[in-house]
Amino acid sequence: MLFAAARRHRLLAAGTPAGLPLAVVAVDTLMWHRASPEVLGYLSGEPELRQLLAHALVYRLVTEVVRHTGTAGVDAAARPHSRSPI
Repeated sequence: MLFAAARRHRLLAAGTPAGLPLAVVAVDTLMWHRASPEVLGYLSGEPELRQLLAHALVYRLVTEVVRHTGTAGVDAAARPHSRSPI
């Protein structure tokens, strides 16, 4: 059901692979809901599935780090006065 819903909603930012939302749902299902890896069989027709899953896993891990630690370091690095001269 989740995979079917994700397939219907393919409105993405420019440059985002169309299968990425499906891969994020798959990663979330495996990580948070402890689904069996066999659920990936539902996505067997997706082109470049392994690459999409790797991208989704990195995305999810980064969002978890940001959620737990915040963005203070990123915000400080973005300020012009905080950059060191080259």
